[in-house]
Amino acid sequence: MNQTKTTHKTRPWRGKALLMAWSIMAALALVSGSAQAQLAGTDTAVGDDCSAFAAGTTRLTSVPGIDVTAATLICDGSVWQKVSKKIQYDSAACTGALEAAIRYNSGTSSIEICDGTAWRPVTSITGDGSPSNFSDEAGYFVITDGTWDGDLATASGATGGIEGANQLCFTDLTNNDWMGKTDATTRGIFTEDNVRAFLCDKDDCNGALPATTYYFAVSGDNTLGGAHFITNSNGYGPGNNQNWSGTNYFGGVKEFWSNRKNEDTQLWNNNPLDDFKRNRCEYSPGWTSINTDNAGSIGITNNTEDERWDDGTGYCHVPRHLVCFVHPY
Repeated sequence: MNQTKTTHKTRPWRGKALLMAWSIMAALALVSGSAQAQLAGTDTAVGDDCSAFAAGTTRLTSVPGIDVTAATLICDGSVWQKVSKKIQYDSAACTGALEAAIRYNSGTSSIEICDGTAWRPVTSITGDGSPSNFSDEAGYFVITDGTWDGDLATASGATGGIEGANQLCFTDLTNNDWMGKTDATTRGIFTEDNVRAFLCDKDDCNGALPATTYYFAVSGDNTLGGAHFITNSNGYGPGNNQNWSGTNYFGGVKEFWSNRKNEDTQLWNNNPLDDFKRNRCEYSPGWTSINTDNAGSIGITNNTEDERWDDGTGYCHVPRHLVCFVHPY
């Protein structure tokens, strides 16, 4: 009798399928575990030795859940430190290559930005509007709306430059509104005799009155101004390091003719700069020329020291503002 022999054929695909399934499961487990894994060994921490590395070398820590800045350490040449978020002082001269760079000046306690030519303090912006009260014994310190080249005599029709500047001031302040004009008019102090340019020629300077309060104002915009300073017993001001470009001062970065020396970084005085025609657009009496060989001493509002009224010289053919006193008596 013949017996039937049952045989089981091997199916190679079934074994391969099982092997593939196990491989996929193992890979998934590995990926899942890696998502929670931390660096092995001792991680770098603040204060750890880094003397084997150059100063400025950076290293990322393995601390999870924080941004790159917080996880970055920097070597100071000795130990690992947190990356400082402070703005550091940069002693490099401001040039076009550094334009828009920012630094902290500990000498003046201010943040400065490079405008491509010089480091300028960054100023705060204050609210607009008139001060609630003006002193009955105060005067005004007003920057003109108009600008003029260095021949102030011709621009005004006067014989001398400083006399011409006085006339230009009075005309500009008469033709424009400015913060405090109504008060000055009501008090009877807005007169041609009381308006004088903040300017020096070869021999003389128009000075402020001693121990007197002056309010800042901007001819042509009565929403700007309102800050004030008080002169000392010699009539020197402003006695502080406030930037003059804020909205409660002169409302922007502006250049004006000056030719005035300083007593120190906080005070001007009533002496012209050195006897040199390049300080006043001609030798004598001054402010009578637009010759490109000459220059005139200028102030720039966006400063905190004596550069506010003595920031070097500018070409005489370039129009600039005047700053004008309105004396209270």
